[in-house]
Formats: sequence, C-alpha cells, structure tokens
Amino acid sequence: EQAADPTASGLVQFKVDKTPVGLAAPPTACALNVNNGKDLACAAGQTAVQAHATSPQYDLTEFPVGTPLVLQFETAGTWSPPAVASVQWKTEGQPWADLATVPAATAAFAKVKINAAPMVGKLVQLRLHFAAPCATGGYGWFVRKLALYVDACAVAAGGGPAACNVQAT
Repeated sequence: EQAADPTASGLVQFKVDKTPVGLAAPPTACALNVNNGKDLACAAGQTAVQAHATSPQYDLTEFPVGTPLVLQFETAGTWSPPAVASVQWKTEGQPWADLATVPAATAAFAKVKINAAPMVGKLVQLRLHFAAPCATGGYGWFVRKLALYVDACAVAAGGGPAACNVQAT
C-alpha cells in the first residue's frame, strides 16, 4: 500500500526487488526497500518521500497478556535524520501508532529487535513507514527477514523482553 500524499508520488517508493544495498554491491537477494532503484532522489515536483508498506492482519488473540512477543528484522540503507523510519501498528478501527522508531541504517544489514508485547491479545496490522525530504545523496530503507515471534529466552528467564536484550518501545 502506498501513501496517498500527493508529494509522495514519484519513483521513490516501497517495492520488493534486488536493488543493491550499496551501489557498488551486486544484488544478492530481494528486499523490501524505499528508493528509486539507486537513491532517494525524487521525481520533478516531489518534495518529500512518504511511503509505507502494510502487512495483512495478524491474529494475536491466542497469546495471553504478558507474552514476550518480538518483532525482528534486518535493516540497511544510508539515510539519516531528518529521515525517519518507524514500525507502526493498529487494531481495527484505530489510527496507526508508532511501535518503535528504527535507528538510522548502515550500508550493511543489521538486526533489529522490537518489543511487540503491546500487540498481544489483539488483531493487529503492522506498517513500515519511511518519511524523508527529497535528497540526492544516500539510498533508502531496506528491510528483509521480518519475523514476529514469542521470545523463548524471555520465557525461559522468567522475565520480560529486558531479560533478553530486546529494545523497549
């Protein structure tokens, strides 16, 4: 799903393809990414990048409150503030809310773990959201290997996500 913001139309948008994470690196596998195939340069008349990719609905109602749920993925790119990459979530009929802001990316993929416990016991959707002013340097947000799981380490340790080095929300 693409943003409806008229400033967001153009070539810079979320897509799944083999765009390389570094312009010098050959593509090795597909990844979800925000760019125009090479950088964050926008089309004529476009003033900002405002893109998102939305998941199908996840049924997390079978998990009891307190279950240490984790969202994990790999992230890469060369964007930095004022660009913002975030993971958002919502339940049916509710507005999108930030679950976490993703740290500025690097050219190599890095693993991110986010505490997803607020979603336990609900029907939810996830959304990856990227917003940035148009830029001629750098290249956009790349995401791959997304997983939503119960953290066995936290269950075994008898603690919440903090027991196993999961980022707080």
